[in-house]
Amino acid sequence: MAEMNQLRILLLEDSNLDAELIEAELQKELADRFVLDRVSDRESFLHKLTVFRPDLVLSDYRLPGYDGLTALADMTDSGRDIPFIIVTGTMDEETAAETIKSGAWDYVVKQRLYRLPAAVNQALKVRTEREQKRRAERELRESERRYRAIFENTGSATVIIEADTTISLANQKFVDLSGYSREEIEGRMSWAEFVEPGWLDRMREYHRKRRQLRDSAPRQYEFDFRDRSGRIHHILLTVDVIPGKDESVASLLDVTARRELDERIRQAQKIEVVGQLAGGVAHDFNNLLTVISGYSDMILSEAGLDPVLKQRVKQIHRAGERAQKLTNQLLAFSRKQMVQPESMDLNRVIRESMGMISSLIGEDIAVELVLKDPLPHIVADPNQIEQILINLVVNARDAIREKADLAGSRRIRITTGPGVMLEEANDEFMTGPTAPAVVWSVEDSGVGMDKSTLSRIFEPFFTTKETGQGTGLGLASVFGIIRQNKADIRVSSEPGHGSVFHVFWPVERGHAMAASAGIHPDQDTSGKLILLVEKDEDVRGFTRDALEQAGYRVLDTSDGEAAIDLLSDPAFFPQLMITDALMPGIGGERLIRIVRESRPGLPIIATSGLSPDHAGGQDAQMQGVHLVTKPYGITDITRLIGRLLEPASS
Repeated sequence: MAEMNQLRILLLEDSNLDAELIEAELQKELADRFVLDRVSDRESFLHKLTVFRPDLVLSDYRLPGYDGLTALADMTDSGRDIPFIIVTGTMDEETAAETIKSGAWDYVVKQRLYRLPAAVNQALKVRTEREQKRRAERELRESERRYRAIFENTGSATVIIEADTTISLANQKFVDLSGYSREEIEGRMSWAEFVEPGWLDRMREYHRKRRQLRDSAPRQYEFDFRDRSGRIHHILLTVDVIPGKDESVASLLDVTARRELDERIRQAQKIEVVGQLAGGVAHDFNNLLTVISGYSDMILSEAGLDPVLKQRVKQIHRAGERAQKLTNQLLAFSRKQMVQPESMDLNRVIRESMGMISSLIGEDIAVELVLKDPLPHIVADPNQIEQILINLVVNARDAIREKADLAGSRRIRITTGPGVMLEEANDEFMTGPTAPAVVWSVEDSGVGMDKSTLSRIFEPFFTTKETGQGTGLGLASVFGIIRQNKADIRVSSEPGHGSVFHVFWPVERGHAMAASAGIHPDQDTSGKLILLVEKDEDVRGFTRDALEQAGYRVLDTSDGEAAIDLLSDPAFFPQLMITDALMPGIGGERLIRIVRESRPGLPIIATSGLSPDHAGGQDAQMQGVHLVTKPYGITDITRLIGRLLEPASS
């Protein structure tokens, strides 16, 4: 058996003498570093190829019944790549060329066997080089396979971009993102075809700087990517130059949904801040309206009032009522509006509102009702539901009238049906169910809205109408009411294709009906003492005047500390206390708790320009405190006092 480091040589030769001469010549160069096995026919040759596994084959050109070129062909057909040298007695140039062309590595004429060792060494050298090349090719193919697997399975869409911006390689995620096939992209399409024009110059400048100095331009930034359908994607791009090559690798992560969610969060935060401001302004404005409307009522109640003066005061009173509606819209937007929720059938409220809706939109616009009966009940203030419906319908009417195509469909469709509440982060309707809901929609065939308008429609004072044509508070108040009631609203719209407003209102889980009590204003008021606590001087003055005109005695103060001092005197015993719910220092809610402990039977009225949630009214209601919203008139306050002070109540 040959040693592991011995060269195995298979000799195909029928002449014993020639075989001895060949072996002697090999020993001169290789000494004992080889082992020779000789065969002389085809069958033995093929057998030895398998069992002997030669490193080198030496073959005579012509043998009885066999020849060297046929043996070479047999070896090649068996899939072996072994150095094959023809050793022949005579060979002309034409035969030599045919031999090399057939795949022989070399040939040696027997008359010049001294060339055989050099030919063998050269063949072995070439074999080593070929094996190294094949190994390198295998490693390269394996590396390419691993690279392709990584390239295809990376978490982002990835492309290789040539210096001329041609995309030479694209993975499947990029194919899916772009909408084109791999065959259409690779080697055919330019990176610039996917980039919005406004970004191209900036990208080229970044690329130029990056080639000059790798860290001189940002490697990661966002840009707008356009796919085959024309849809714009917001993309987070990571790009770098491939070292040693005139190519770049770019990874794209679609952050469209995240960016839209971030924008919704920013918009909600902005609306929340504006809502707080609007609520504060409305609260202060309601104090002013209490004085304006209240004194107007007092003047109008005077006997023998001059008709001209009376008419002017009525104008002031009407202006106050209009201003009160404006503040109610601000409070609705800021979610600080007083509400009286009850269990209700939404379809009934919509049907009852149709008379008012028809008068608002006119006869040139058709209203279609598609109401699903029966619907689960919801808990809501009917006035707020009506306010939402009217604002959405008026918005739809204005959108239809803005549309230039007057010959087209002029239609508003109102639909209702069962559904589910949505998760806050969802981008599509009816995904991520959390709770049952009643879904109602107002759809119009109007002018539609672009994305910029859609992102701002719920902002207060934002309007697309001409100056003086709208307050910009309609949809803002809708948004506020919906958020106040833990409901949701979504909008879908495209320019020229109308808009659809979807409202998601939670289904009733309990039963809450607002109780109302009769008011009996005709009580004897003389001598009854009322403690009035109100921080606003003008409101305090009006309320005191109104109560004194009604026959009550009034002791007033501007803060909770003074009220506590007065009540600490056992000799001071008012029949009722009216307090502002929001005051600096000892606020109204704390004052009420203290009074409840020291004077448990004392009737209390709390006044506020905000809803019970923001004025401590929910706790106060449980303690038997009656909340009156500003602006209030003489009749409102005196009737409530009369009811609280009638004998049955005491």
